[in-house]
Amino acid sequence: MQAFAQSILGGAGSDALQIIADVHKNGGDLAHFARSTVSELRSAVLKRQNRELEAEALYAIEVLAETLREMRFVVEPRISLEMAALKVISGGPRLSRTMPWGGS
Repeated sequence: MQAFAQSILGGAGSDALQIIADVHKNGGDLAHFARSTVSELRSAVLKRQNRELEAEALYAIEVLAETLREMRFVVEPRISLEMAALKVISGGPRLSRTMPWGGS
């Protein structure tokens, strides 16, 4: 989840899509994966290590929460999660590239 959160906040679309593909290929529950990512992002926001990153993380939480609601009713949840990742990458605030986990 941390690598996925970093990839969507860092604008690494191909990395984010590959992580989703790997979870799906390995039989992982994509809804659980999305919920865990929301939890990871929430923890990063609560730590308040990087004020500028908060806007991006909050936007990602909002998009993923909306996607989780949609995923309950779609035939292929993978597509919903991929679209959410790309939405965060392309449409979120771009204030900083410094990750709260020490990466960049």
